Amino acid sequence: MRTSTESVPVPDSVPGTPGVSWHTFDPVECDEVVEVIQKLPNKSCAANPVPTSVLKQLADDVAPFLTALFNRVMTEGVVPAAFKCL
Repeated sequence: MRTSTESVPVPDSVPGTPGVSWHTFDPVECDEVVEVIQKLPNKSCAANPVPTSVLKQLADDVAPFLTALFNRVMTEGVVPAAFKCL
């Protein structure tokens, strides 16, 4: 974890469906997340608040957070409440 984010609280989350889990999921690593971000097409969407070019520039900084988020969602079936919409 980066020292600049270690004091940030863990986001609220919504539990997944009881009994549903991914037993064969292989956790992703930070370097894999950076690689995928760098391969994103250089186009953006108005609904996305972060332009792809900025995300690519910040890939090394956001990868630890995204890695932890992806791995937790896949292994625990927990999605941060802020990422869910009705």
